[in-house]
Amino acid sequence: MGMGYRRLSMNGFNLRKINWLIRKVTLDECKQLLSLALTSVSQDEVFVHLNQYLETKGLGGLIRAGA
Repeated sequence: MGMGYRRLSMNGFNLRKINWLIRKVTLDECKQLLSLALTSVSQDEVFVHLNQYLETKGLGGLIRAGA
């Protein structure tokens, strides 16, 4: 969303999860997160920014679920 995508293509299994997630975040927040990601020096730093953002939104389980 932060990169300007307004249409997504995915299988039906993920559709409800993604719709739910999109309703929990704002476009401005996504743009700010993109800015942080683009100025990060490593993928680990991007992960830290993403994880911190999700934790502040109460969505940290999305990251932990796959760990």
